[in-house]
Amino acid sequence: MKSKHYSLFFEKFEEIKNKIKKGATFDEVREELKELYIEVKDEIDLLLELLEEIKRETLKLKSAAGTLDPYKFVQRLQITEVDITTFIEKGWNEIAKGNYENAIKILEEVKEKALDNTKVLNLLGWAYVQAGRYDDAFPLYLKVLQLEPRNTMAMKDIGYICYKKGIYGEAIEHLAKVVRIDNNPSATLYALYYLGLIYLDREMYDDAISFFKKALERGPNLVEALYHLGIAYEKKKDYEKAKESFRRVIEIAPDSKWAQKAKERL
Repeated sequence: MKSKHYSLFFEKFEEIKNKIKKGATFDEVREELKELYIEVKDEIDLLLELLEEIKRETLKLKSAAGTLDPYKFVQRLQITEVDITTFIEKGWNEIAKGNYENAIKILEEVKEKALDNTKVLNLLGWAYVQAGRYDDAFPLYLKVLQLEPRNTMAMKDIGYICYKKGIYGEAIEHLAKVVRIDNNPSATLYALYYLGLIYLDREMYDDAISFFKKALERGPNLVEALYHLGIAYEKKKDYEKAKESFRRVIEIAPDSKWAQKAKERL
């Protein structure tokens, strides 16, 4: 069924055909044909633009609704910020207890309902990292950075993954960027600590000491940085400063695993 708008085109076209039948030359109807062609072309262009817009909107819906499953789509609409916060707290608690697979299960569940929540993605990534599942964590952090290019928590964790895989150059690049941006105190603190670990592994003890000290300026009670500062001093054979660092660890967190390690070093 033709719309009223398209009927006008056909009417004009029939008029031109009748003129030709009655003896009109091509030159006489050239301008009318040209005008009709331009009108038709403009309409086709508009239709093509509309088609592209429909395609884009369809892709957005698929992304939001997960292959347009109505049940899942409604589920995602129903979740609230309070629900998300509750899941995040449960995930944190499981990570703190060392129950990383439990944390992953909890956070995977909420991720399905809040696909673009960067707090959920970051924490789920960290649970994977703690479980040693670096290849599962990495794409989550990449997605966070697609959503928030200056999310230094994700950058910091990508740097840590590179460090654990022994890709020191990339690790340093990511961690140094976190320090330069410096828009999240926790991210900057741990980036400095991880940089210290990298240089400690590379036996560049002066650089390691420098980064551990910078980390401790930001977080004086970061006992893992203090413990590794002691290790760096020990490697340099500066035993008095090493002992001082280890004793400080025991004083700050006597019941921690770092205190136990410090006692063994002493």
